[in-house]
Amino acid sequence: MGGIARATAIRWGMGAVLSLACAATGLAQAPTKPAAPNASTGGQELVAVMDLEPINSTKVQAIAISDRLREELLKTHKFVLVNRDQMDAVLNEQALQQTGCTSSECAVKVGQVLGVRKLVTGRVLKLDDTHWQLSATIIDVETAQTLSSESIQYEGDFFALLQTGIVGLSAKLSGQPTPAVASAPVAAVIGTLPPAGPGVSPASLVGVYDCAGTNPNGGRYRGEVHILPLPENQLTFTWAIGSQSFKGVGTISGRTVTVDWGDPSPVIYQVKQDGTLDGTWANGTGTEVLTRR
Repeated sequence: MGGIARATAIRWGMGAVLSLACAATGLAQAPTKPAAPNASTGGQELVAVMDLEPINSTKVQAIAISDRLREELLKTHKFVLVNRDQMDAVLNEQALQQTGCTSSECAVKVGQVLGVRKLVTGRVLKLDDTHWQLSATIIDVETAQTLSSESIQYEGDFFALLQTGIVGLSAKLSGQPTPAVASAPVAAVIGTLPPAGPGVSPASLVGVYDCAGTNPNGGRYRGEVHILPLPENQLTFTWAIGSQSFKGVGTISGRTVTVDWGDPSPVIYQVKQDGTLDGTWANGTGTEVLTRR
């Protein structure tokens, strides 16, 4: 997953610690560059999927949809994908960004830097809370030609779009039959998840939160968190603050949510009766509160 770090660099003791953008904690681990493309990929194509560009949607929503698109493309067994953290590391070294690269010229430059043969770019257009349009383009890095350009329109809330709508876009991009997927409200998507302890279930925590916290050095930060459902009573936490975003997986036990983001010290929240998540990180030296919008 790579290191997750708070937005502001802080230093205490003998080590440098980067602070997480909203809810995760601890020491940042520098991701490694992706290896050079291997000519023998078993007939699969080496592809980099850029974060889709948000239009009237939030960056966190666009990142969550981009991650789901990567998952669905992998399931087709037609592509070998470059890891997102590796892409970030390489592009940061070259002062390039994942989002906003929608022209063929930009795609060719990014693709050459990443060492891939094909690059996927696209947009997430939010028309209103229940109407969405997702578009994606596959560009040949060597020729700068557009190989495929697909889009879908979806009626339903954001969480249903993540669970079902993204499957159609992946199918179109990979040349597979587009499944007939009915739009469904979020309650239909996550309502069947089992409770995870007295008074707390995954479904009860899913949503968008404002977060406010303090670093171990006393500095303050604010940001946004999206919590989405996963199987087996787990949740995906996606944080955004400024231009940075981070991700972790939370496990529920009673009224405690422990978020593993790749550091020995997890983020630990207690779920209050009003739905607020009151947490600590960095072995209790940092604090954070998530308040549902």
